[in-house]
Amino acid sequence: MNNNMCDHKYNCHNCADNDFCGIQICCRGKKGRIGPIGPTGATGTAGATGHTGATGNTGATGNKGATGNTGATGNTGSTGATGSTGGTGPNFLVNNTVFVDPTFGNDATAQVESPAFPFKTINNAILAANALATSTSTWQVSIRPGNYNENVHLRDFVNLVGVSSTSYTLPPPGNEVQINGSIDDSFVVNGFPNLNNISIQSTNVPSATFNAGTVITMTNCMLYATFTNVASCITLSTSNGTDVVLDVTTVTVFATSSTDYTANAIYLAGGVGTDVILDESNIAVILGGTGTPTATCVSANSAGNLSTFTIDSNTTSYSVGYEFPDIMPSSVTSFQVFTVNDASVLSQNDNLEIVVVPTNMPTYIANLGPNSEANILNMVVNFISTVPSPVYTLNNNGNSNANGYFSNIRYIGLTGTVPTQNPSNSTNTFRQINVLLDNQLGGQDLVGVSTITASPYTILEIDAVIFYNGTGPVTLPLAASYKGRVITLKNISFATVTVDTQGGNSIDGAGSPGFLPSSISSRFISDGINTWWIC
Repeated sequence: MNNNMCDHKYNCHNCADNDFCGIQICCRGKKGRIGPIGPTGATGTAGATGHTGATGNTGATGNKGATGNTGATGNTGSTGATGSTGGTGPNFLVNNTVFVDPTFGNDATAQVESPAFPFKTINNAILAANALATSTSTWQVSIRPGNYNENVHLRDFVNLVGVSSTSYTLPPPGNEVQINGSIDDSFVVNGFPNLNNISIQSTNVPSATFNAGTVITMTNCMLYATFTNVASCITLSTSNGTDVVLDVTTVTVFATSSTDYTANAIYLAGGVGTDVILDESNIAVILGGTGTPTATCVSANSAGNLSTFTIDSNTTSYSVGYEFPDIMPSSVTSFQVFTVNDASVLSQNDNLEIVVVPTNMPTYIANLGPNSEANILNMVVNFISTVPSPVYTLNNNGNSNANGYFSNIRYIGLTGTVPTQNPSNSTNTFRQINVLLDNQLGGQDLVGVSTITASPYTILEIDAVIFYNGTGPVTLPLAASYKGRVITLKNISFATVTVDTQGGNSIDGAGSPGFLPSSISSRFISDGINTWWIC
């Protein structure tokens, strides 16, 4: 038997019978290669927690976190005791100014230029300022809100300024500078006082009387006068050159009487070169009682030459009416915006309102005496309630030298025919264009017709249709200034009238004048250069 026997070195030899030795001794073979690592066995059960070790050292402080929401406010603590009064502060001064206060002022202790030591009365403050004022160093009186029961006398080179921004209306508002009395310029020699932000109310005397021959300017003021008879709120007396300028100012006169009376908001008594300038103001006449009144917003009466007075009104509102319609008189003499003798009026962009009035109240925009002239441009006449009758644009009172020029006049609430002048057959110059009623179809403009007798006569800007009854010649204006303008000229005289040009202009290209026979009319249109064409 060839058994695989082991030698003494324990080396294996081949046995024929499956490596089995008969003596059942197995020889250990060579050490084989290490096999791959088997999978990890399941984790055993965790052991018990060991004892906590000693606390380690504190680490470094981390970054500061975001601020949290503010908590609710706690209850307010009790008020502490009042501290002791501090020392008196410095007395601040204001240059060239005197202060007035009706409550805290004291005429005995007042100091000029010191707001801390005001006067109590306006007149004493004016006296103090006037003692220091000169033509080159004007002073002002600063008047704090309140009531002042005194008649104020203006003086040279001293202005009055009310500490108020109120725009005065009717009735007067509260908390403003209120003078219960009147003002005048009886002590003014050559100064030009200005009044600002002041309300003046008077009874049976004008709120303001000016007679010094200087210029008085009132801005954002209100004057209100009540009367039981003859009335005027502002009176300009007979001194030459006394002018008043009203800027954003309200002038109101309220008159009531059982007898006949005259009510004027502004009355110019006389004096050469006296002017009234109205700018964005309000002029009102309020009537009452059973007497027969004559009411006028601005009245100028004098004798002399043309333009003794000048009334210049721009963007101003006029109104007239009865406050108590249940006691209105059965008849009224008349109402007019302007009544002038020996004066000229220029009214631009003004407005007239007529409130409750008798139906038989004659009403005029301009009521002219001799040597007078009215130029009314862009006025609205608004009948708020009843419409008086008759209504005329101009009352010439039969004066041949009372001339009126009216352009763009609109009557609201008036029906029938367009107002013209009274009397209509006067030989004065009267022209109106674009005078219309608000109830016209489509607001169509009506072109006024002027009758001219002046010889010679140069056609003016406001002329549109002219009936000429003079001896001529009639001169056309410069064509260059009237491009596209059409002028209609009819000769109603008994003789042929010469129609001429100026400035090298021509008629139909001819340099010589044209001739317009009696009873014939022609229409002229401007080419805007140098020719008037007959069409």
